[in-house]
Amino acid sequence: MPEVTLDRLFRPYKEIELPDGRKGFARALGDAEVKERRRWALLQAAAASKDIENEDSEEYQLVIAPLATIEDPLPLIATILQVRTAELRREAEMLSPYPVLPIPDNADDVKEREVLAARTEAEERVDEERETFIKARLTEIRNKLVDQDVAMLQKMATNMAIILANREAMFEAIRWYTVYAGAHVYLNGDTTKSERLYQSPEEAKGAPPTVVDKLYLDVVELNDVNPWEIAKNA
Repeated sequence: MPEVTLDRLFRPYKEIELPDGRKGFARALGDAEVKERRRWALLQAAAASKDIENEDSEEYQLVIAPLATIEDPLPLIATILQVRTAELRREAEMLSPYPVLPIPDNADDVKEREVLAARTEAEERVDEERETFIKARLTEIRNKLVDQDVAMLQKMATNMAIILANREAMFEAIRWYTVYAGAHVYLNGDTTKSERLYQSPEEAKGAPPTVVDKLYLDVVELNDVNPWEIAKNA
């Protein structure tokens, strides 16, 4: 059995097996780690924005420069809508949150299944409401964009491409930091001794994408767990 520590009692964790066969555990991030993750991700996003705005950079030549040569408004509009869709999705989530349907403390298996079924049904209704909202707003935005001249669309598309690069860099940075901070490996199979699988976010960045994907989901799943529920059911 893994060593029992206060860290593991109050920060949920679960056993994991790495692709190379080593054993370890994924652990939920603490408040300080979440704060540092955001700080690091913001730095990575700022660097990405600076790079894509630099006319001498490869990123600028690949993403921004071609936009100035596009005369067809449709791909320019598509670039703009790509960013607006993400913004509208966040707006829809705020306007239509998922209802809170907790499972009663004394619920038996039948009651628990009923609550879970009701929760799934309610979330599906909310998802439909969100998609309806997003589609309606995108139609409004698209109708306004088709009236713009190409020069204005090129300028808007350029700004949106920069925003998109910033967001993608932040998202990837959050994933790498999460894996760095939350994935641990046992030393020589000894479950009382462990260390971080990666010694820095940069090292996690160099890991195979499939490994990062799996470990990221493992850690994020744990950050959604209430540690008191684990303690209560232990």
